[in-house]
Amino acid sequence: MTLTSLWLMPLIGGTLVAFLPPRLAKWMGALVAAVALLIAGFVAFNFAPDYHSYQFTEKLAWIPQFSIFYRLGIDGISLWLLILNAFLTLIAVLATPVTKRTAGFVGLMLAMSAGLAGVFMATDLVLFYVFWEAMLIPAYFLLWLHGEGTRPGYAALKFVLYTLAGSLLMLVGVIGEYIVTGHQTFDLAQLAKLPPSPSAQFALFFVFALAFAIKTPLFPFHSWLPDAYNAAPTPMLITFAGVMGKAGAYGFLRIAVPLFPQPVDWWEWRWVIPVLAVAAIIYGALMALAQSDMKMLVSYSSVSHMGFIVLGIFAFNIQGQQGAVIQMVNHGIIIAALFLIVGWIADRVGTRDRSAMAGLALRMPVMAGVFAVVTFAALGLPGLNSFVGEFLRRTADRAGPADRPDVRHRARPQRPDQPHDVDRPDGAVPLMPAGTDLNYSWAQALSDLGQISPIVALVGFFLLAIVTDLVLPRARRGGAVAMVAVVGFAYSLGTAGYRWVYATGDYAYHRFATGDNFALFFEVLFASLGILTVALSHTYLKRRGLLESEFHILVMAAVIGMMVLGSATSLVTVFLGLELLSISLYIMCGYARTDFRSQEAAAKYLLVGGFASAFVLYGMALIYGGAGTTVIPEIAQRLGASAGTNPLILLGILMMGVGFAFKVSAAPFHSRNGRPCSHSSLPPAWWSATCWRSPRRASSGCSLTRVWRRPDTC
Repeated sequence: MTLTSLWLMPLIGGTLVAFLPPRLAKWMGALVAAVALLIAGFVAFNFAPDYHSYQFTEKLAWIPQFSIFYRLGIDGISLWLLILNAFLTLIAVLATPVTKRTAGFVGLMLAMSAGLAGVFMATDLVLFYVFWEAMLIPAYFLLWLHGEGTRPGYAALKFVLYTLAGSLLMLVGVIGEYIVTGHQTFDLAQLAKLPPSPSAQFALFFVFALAFAIKTPLFPFHSWLPDAYNAAPTPMLITFAGVMGKAGAYGFLRIAVPLFPQPVDWWEWRWVIPVLAVAAIIYGALMALAQSDMKMLVSYSSVSHMGFIVLGIFAFNIQGQQGAVIQMVNHGIIIAALFLIVGWIADRVGTRDRSAMAGLALRMPVMAGVFAVVTFAALGLPGLNSFVGEFLRRTADRAGPADRPDVRHRARPQRPDQPHDVDRPDGAVPLMPAGTDLNYSWAQALSDLGQISPIVALVGFFLLAIVTDLVLPRARRGGAVAMVAVVGFAYSLGTAGYRWVYATGDYAYHRFATGDNFALFFEVLFASLGILTVALSHTYLKRRGLLESEFHILVMAAVIGMMVLGSATSLVTVFLGLELLSISLYIMCGYARTDFRSQEAAAKYLLVGGFASAFVLYGMALIYGGAGTTVIPEIAQRLGASAGTNPLILLGILMMGVGFAFKVSAAPFHSRNGRPCSHSSLPPAWWSATCWRSPRRASSGCSLTRVWRRPDTC
């Protein structure tokens, strides 16, 4: 009864809460949501990741004459969505303001949470449909009774009409699946083993996919979303956008993909859905750029992000579908945080028009910092939560379709130079090198830390500088943070010098980084230039009235990025260091916030740098698709084995070269160099031209040179 309690408790609790006084209703609702979250945490703690089937299963006869059973179960796909639902429900209830109508609102929120939990746990097709409808009914009443704006009734009606159309199509699909499989079962695990004929799959995939496309939503079935998101109150949006939007993608992954492996008749549906996903990505991004209302901007950006998730699902390989699941969870957290921040600002400012909110960062520095972190997470910045899912999904685009996991297990052909993972029946290429020992000991951990000890030391002082900036009075921050930065650079410099003389360089973290003399040389260089930058900028920043402490923290972040780039022996580490460096420099270019030229320089750097990062990342995806690994020495071996003729690797190297050329302002990609250097304030300009660009030319060049030369070179 563990899984049953996950949907039954919010449903019963929501019914009782609806009749309580407003303030008591809020806190009782929070208690119910917290208990549901604890149960979900218990399920996650006792989940066995190596068990390849549903866990915590429950089965009761419901309508046995039609083979309909009450079946619940979870696996690795549904587990984290279940936790996400419980977590965001608690956040939504806590974010609900106390009014006369709080009790009914909280009760409907808990009822919607119960329906969503049932969707993620149902392993019977009819039960899935019942829970699918159950989650939509509270959402309709929440929009109709508690909606904001001038037309909440219109938004609720539009929402229910779209979802009703999708639900009716799904009902046709449920009945059709039962008929074409011979009236045998509605068990999802069994239905995956009983695929109907391709022509029947073609029709059934259409009705299910259309229902899921409406809920995701995909272009052109998205027009209900702007009105619904605009009318929905902020607490409702936390679960409405953070969880319910993932139900459509989950339906693709749970039903459409495994039950209909070959939906081919007039055309192949498996290639139509990715086209719609790409259209959603482009349309959502363009519409987001055109919005002045912050709430609508976030809404359209959600459409674009969901397109990426659907693309990962229809990559038909392990990397893509794992990346899609990870990204569903991460996107749910990010979009909920964005809507919370937008709602918080709108309540205090009185408007959501972003053109009327210039200068908020000076009056709300903490909120501006939180908003920046969440926005960078939405961008997929390395080190934040969405990077892993984005990287897996994008590498899946070039990893090749490995047919559908857990359905057909038809392995894709392997090239002679590409390792085959014998432990995976789908033939997917692992991200770790073949033969990697995953029994990671404390001795190995200490050894790996030693190889990158100059970086680790500087990261420690970087965190200390942030804490110092937060706790000290404004008048004392600049000098104290400058001292911490100088000591941190000096300590890192000494650590690198010691390792150069007394230690032996080797690979670390499964060949993702190295501590060889090349890396140590650049660590010494970067730390020295960091000390010089802090010393030269001290007087200038004080004279211009700029915040000295923040600048020194940015310099430390940029140096850490350069050190990571110099020690990288994996494409993943290269991109991590490159983006950490680029983001820091972008902020430094626009550091003189009151100078229009400085802001222009930062904007130009951001736009051109974004294009450069896209070239680099897509080149890495191509190289991974051609070599089956992200480790640079192994890529060099694969390229040598193919006599330098592997087209995917060569094209990927070319695209990475173009991206690096943009980054280092090599001709003819140097047009962005002038304005950032001439229009930035003096320390960032000097840092960009001297301390940053020249060393990065060498480290970027070595990243490419490692691919072409022997693995022990550089």
